[in-house]
Amino acid sequence: MKRLTVLLGALALIGAFFIGALTGLERVFLDPARYIALQDQLNVYEDAGVSREEQALIDQDLAGYLRGDIDSLERRVTLLGEPVDCAFNARELEHMKDVRRLFEIGFAVRRALIALTALLLIAAALTGGRAGLSAAVSAGLIALMAASGALTIKLVGFSRVFIAFHHLAFSNDLWLLDPATDAMIRMLPEEFFAGMALQGTVSAALFALLFFALAAAALAVLGKIRRARR
Repeated sequence: MKRLTVLLGALALIGAFFIGALTGLERVFLDPARYIALQDQLNVYEDAGVSREEQALIDQDLAGYLRGDIDSLERRVTLLGEPVDCAFNARELEHMKDVRRLFEIGFAVRRALIALTALLLIAAALTGGRAGLSAAVSAGLIALMAASGALTIKLVGFSRVFIAFHHLAFSNDLWLLDPATDAMIRMLPEEFFAGMALQGTVSAALFALLFFALAAAALAVLGKIRRARR
């Protein structure tokens, strides 16, 4: 029973960690204010062929589209000196559909993890609720995974990881954009995603640790309640 309790508690805490990580990533990758801040740093506007004011509106549309708040990226803007009904061409719009599906999967995974983690917390509490040992086990596993990920990025480099991610996440080559014809890659160059990845990693870590701590506290409280009722 003790081993089962530790296993259930560790799984619950790992689940809480990933719920927090996904939440932290969402707060970065769906925040148009972060988009424009990085675009300011990179000064993309001349290459993109759009004013900063219109770029900010396009960023809001991108974030809203990925959140599922809007279903179209059409917006009349001036691109490369010409008025257009949408800043993006058909290929880019098809790619954004794929990206949106990826976010939808992330949202669904987080909802499932929330339900599963809640059940695991309750089950761990009912079988003993040993928060300390469960936290140690799960923290060790999480540290191992984090170290492996950081080492991979360090050894391989962001560009290769970025490309590998796209090969893994998408079943087509729509993500291979040409700066000569596709405005999206001019607005969101690789340096933009490197900056977002750094911010996303920090945010994911902070939220993951917060949710981990909350779950550990909940596990301890539930365990005390169970023992008090004996």
